[in-house]
Amino acid sequence: MKRIALVLIIALFVAVPVAGAQTYLWTVSNSTTDPFSNSGPIAPGPSMFAGNLYLWLACALGAPGMAAAEMDVVELRGGGAPTGFSPLNGYLNAGSATALLLAVGGCPSGFLVAGVFTVGPDAFLPDIELCLVNSALNDRNITVACGGVGYQNNSIGFVKTGGGCSDTGETCFTSLEPESWGRIKGLYR
Repeated sequence: MKRIALVLIIALFVAVPVAGAQTYLWTVSNSTTDPFSNSGPIAPGPSMFAGNLYLWLACALGAPGMAAAEMDVVELRGGGAPTGFSPLNGYLNAGSATALLLAVGGCPSGFLVAGVFTVGPDAFLPDIELCLVNSALNDRNITVACGGVGYQNNSIGFVKTGGGCSDTGETCFTSLEPESWGRIKGLYR
């Protein structure tokens, strides 16, 4: 575990964020199946006084699969700051519940739950807002690609009611020009 944490920390310090069309989209969701369920009731947690929210690597927009990521999670209003973070699907966290230093093997590129936040009893207040922001450690919100280059993250946070934080407007889908069914079938003849 120490070796993995050391490799992660070195990768994050060496990586220099680059600008451009390549980016990673991270979301906080109340769903284990939909990274874009970013508002609504909070999923039940490990006890009657806790709830779960899920951190998703929603997609890599024109970027290669990821190896590591650094970001902080902040509570902007209401209550429900994370009291714990449990990595899933091969992810490791060398940070804390609110200061994430993630690493993963296999170079995933999206639609994967990276972990689950346990939010405290404040999660059952009328509203909470959690956002993914620059880390306090290095003032970066980046994902390091498997090639070692760091890319700025885009993110969509979670708001229990209404619109909310850091919606970057990015999506994981490429728009296509409408085509007739006959023309699509013709491509395969």
